[in-house]
Amino acid sequence: MKSGSAAGTSKPAAAGGKPGNTPCSVKKGAATPSKKPAPSNGTPPRIVVRQGGSSEPNIQLAGNAAGAHPADTLQTANQMLEATETNLKKMQGVQLKSSQRDMVNQVHQFVDQSKEASAAGDVDRARTLAWKAQLLSEELLAPQK
Repeated sequence: MKSGSAAGTSKPAAAGGKPGNTPCSVKKGAATPSKKPAPSNGTPPRIVVRQGGSSEPNIQLAGNAAGAHPADTLQTANQMLEATETNLKKMQGVQLKSSQRDMVNQVHQFVDQSKEASAAGDVDRARTLAWKAQLLSEELLAPQK
């Protein structure tokens, strides 16, 4: 066996014996890219939104109008149902086509469903159904094109 040449022995540090002076060592920060902004070619900078974040304000898409009281919503539904009944009374005695009779039946269904929803306490649904009934009844009164 030869001394000093056995496997597993470490080589002495290069030039001066300091660990940082080895040819493989890299200065800290040398490999990091510069933090200069990309050249502006008219395109806006990219904005990365993580985890679905948004800088947009929250908006309400459905339901009561902001701050609407259920009693107000119910009153609006009742007014729409009254307008619908008035429109249907105007249609009495008029000869209707098959499609118009189907619309009248649909109006009656919407009215009945609106009243059921109101009785169950679902004022938003009651108002929506009353609105649909009113729109259909107004469509029936509109002159045919």
